[in-house]
Amino acid sequence: MEQNPILEQLEEYSNNLEKEIAVLQEKRCISYKPLLESLRKQYAFAHFLMYEESVFDTMPQGYKTLLSKALSDVLVIHSTVTIGCVTQSYNIVRSLFETYANLMYINKNFEANMKYYEDYTIFAQYHKLEEHKNDPDYKYDPYFIQFKNRTEGPLHEKYSFIENNYKERKDWYFIPLSEDIKNHPDLTDQEKKKKNINFKTLCEITGNEKMYQKLYPSTSNAAHSTSLVHNLQSQSVASQAGTVISLVNLSIHLLSQMLLVGLNRQIETGHEECEKYLEIRFA
Repeated sequence: MEQNPILEQLEEYSNNLEKEIAVLQEKRCISYKPLLESLRKQYAFAHFLMYEESVFDTMPQGYKTLLSKALSDVLVIHSTVTIGCVTQSYNIVRSLFETYANLMYINKNFEANMKYYEDYTIFAQYHKLEEHKNDPDYKYDPYFIQFKNRTEGPLHEKYSFIENNYKERKDWYFIPLSEDIKNHPDLTDQEKKKKNINFKTLCEITGNEKMYQKLYPSTSNAAHSTSLVHNLQSQSVASQAGTVISLVNLSIHLLSQMLLVGLNRQIETGHEECEKYLEIRFA
């Protein structure tokens, strides 16, 4: 059978495009290859501590969940920047920042806030189960019925202990952050009334307001439809969030600060052997 000429043309175009992208990637990455290597090493160090050395095994599950999510984000940031998809990496950086900011807020009152963070899973699961019980797409499903019969009793019992610690359709930190604003010594009563209990306020409380202001407008406006070749051929990768260099530096900083929280917490709770890791990374 005779080959379709369009397919032949497409094959040639595809091969040429692959070569063009490879050349552009190599050319574009020269200036920040060392920084990408630093990001890779920071990722490897965090992975080493968590999975090889088991340094954080005795930390609360909430910390391990946040650090694991941060590791995934850093890996994606490294990959997208490496292949030239700088614009697409902005939203991943924002995800990393949100994970970091949540941990920084937890760290202000570690034990109490970590309990709020961890128990919120029970609160969310309970309300999701209640919602599905009245949803015709779920309530007659045999798998859902089996799941409901198995989990409803234990979940309801756990929920009864924590239900007053949260507000439905609000973030896990709504009540503790509300209390922090209420008791804030540097805010007037009028300023306290005007404060919305949201992520922006959480960033203000943790000293990350400037980072929030710089990062959010630019990442919110990031163009997801920009092509790889367009990104690579562009003469500038600067945006309000910064250049590739500042973007990668920010990722390194956020992950390192999250590690620092975990290492310091372990040392404070009697794991002096963790001091050797501080000397390696934070000397």
